[in-house]
Amino acid sequence: MSIRINEALHGDSEPWNQGAITDQPKEKIEHVGIILGLWLSGIFTASLFLTSELGASVIPPLARNAVALVWPLIYFAFSSCKFVPRRLSFGTYVPLVGFAIFSALSVIISPIPYQSTSYVLLTLITTWIVLQFNYNLDGKGYERGMTIFALVAVTLLVSYAAMSYIPGARLGFGKGVLNANHIAILAMSGILSAMAIRTIPIRVVALGLAIVVLALTGSRASAAATIIGIFIITYVRVYMARSNTKLLFAALIVLLVIAGGYYSDLILTSLNDYFAIHDRHRGLETGASGRTIAWSVTWELFLANPILGVGFRAHEQLLRVATSSHNGYLAMLAEIGLPGFLCIVWLITAGCYRLWMRVWDPELYYSHSILLGLCCGYLTLAMFERYLINVGNPASLLFLLGILIPSPSIHGKPPRVNTGAWTPMLDSRIEWPVRLKL
Repeated sequence: MSIRINEALHGDSEPWNQGAITDQPKEKIEHVGIILGLWLSGIFTASLFLTSELGASVIPPLARNAVALVWPLIYFAFSSCKFVPRRLSFGTYVPLVGFAIFSALSVIISPIPYQSTSYVLLTLITTWIVLQFNYNLDGKGYERGMTIFALVAVTLLVSYAAMSYIPGARLGFGKGVLNANHIAILAMSGILSAMAIRTIPIRVVALGLAIVVLALTGSRASAAATIIGIFIITYVRVYMARSNTKLLFAALIVLLVIAGGYYSDLILTSLNDYFAIHDRHRGLETGASGRTIAWSVTWELFLANPILGVGFRAHEQLLRVATSSHNGYLAMLAEIGLPGFLCIVWLITAGCYRLWMRVWDPELYYSHSILLGLCCGYLTLAMFERYLINVGNPASLLFLLGILIPSPSIHGKPPRVNTGAWTPMLDSRIEWPVRLKL
């Protein structure tokens, strides 16, 4: 006998709005969603048009980031939304406090103490803002924000590519304005956020345009992270879909496998060319384009300062072999020391677990599948780029949104499932009260 979703989750028919993280009125949630979209769009614009990584910045990075990041505090301060986040879970509060303490202590021995202090303060303020969003949004609010951001991001990416691309050179390097990998990270955030667009033709066009821009950068790490993110988003949504949608998707996979086998030589050649596996400048023999040398030197920085680190956002000042460590984990380890790094590992692990718990809610899966996919892709990207805990681009902000997601029980009793855990393994006979879409 089929059962309603509330009964499946709670063992009774008592309504419990699991999809609503906040108790704010619907119109307030919509406003917060718009603010989220404008916030992400603002930092995207600043990162794309007010930055020059290969020359002098148009605006100093700290000033640019501060203006683009902190303005939502004004909205939260004067709106009816909660300015002080409600009680945090143990897995959020303790590692956040630990990260704040050890980041602040690392400033003591930083070679750039004023910049390190500014980055610590800006990161903590941005974390506060992220908590404001997470405690004042529901699934629709996240969707609205990411949809606005995706449309703005794709428009700006295409405009930038049209103005800056030079045939034969990676996008960004041609005119010497931005690092190609920087543009690729921005494109990744736009691509994954475009999965929030409900109108399929618009989503397909947005994805296609953003993927072209990503391809023009030639960035392999961002491409791999994007693929991982899209795979996870698709997996969650297909799992949550009705049986006929699953069958249709399975048929599509079979067709793609057949086509892939038929064109295997062309596909393998294209992948080899894009990922430059055997390229003499960027291939495997080069040590990940020289990254292994930077990793070794960054590890030595950590060994020299294992407790307090070398200073938050200061490791680049001490490297002599590259512009950065090209590894977010090693960079964070070297900058704030082992205790602070373990706090970050705890924060990320607990946050991803909470996100995994929430992603199977039929009112949240559409938006939270994007956050889950982006978190997994971002953690992959951090193996090859300097970003881990960062606030200078929208991908990093979306990652913070994901790992700082509230616990399902933050506003009431947690859902109960017959399996004893909050997992996708729900009764296949459930009659979903909401329409599930891919």
